[in-house]
Amino acid sequence: MNIDQSAYLEAMGISTWQRRKMLSVETLRYYALTDAKGELVAYLVTEAHSTEEEALLINIVKALEAQLALITPSEMNNENLTQLVFGSALDKILEATKSRIVLFSLSEMLANPALKKEVWLKLKSFRGW
Repeated sequence: MNIDQSAYLEAMGISTWQRRKMLSVETLRYYALTDAKGELVAYLVTEAHSTEEEALLINIVKALEAQLALITPSEMNNENLTQLVFGSALDKILEATKSRIVLFSLSEMLANPALKKEVWLKLKSFRGW
């Protein structure tokens, strides 16, 4: 942003601004979800997240009676496994797969706790595998 644009925004009463974060495959976190026996049961994809969002994710995984392991995108190589995607915007940038469940993002659930119930209704069928 040049000085003229900055002055223009200030004249409009916009004194602070933040550049919007661009979503790309490189800004995402990829996880393998395993059951109590250690068997891979699904993949999970989220945006890079805050400490609060991390705590929410851990609680979701505990409720599913599962374990989480950080992986690379190339390790998501079993196309028969379901992808659990936290954030509808992510669905548009991920490669197509046979089975994907798109959920609210972690930040959306923290901002509006009522969304957690809706997400749980979609996920509870995975509980206990």
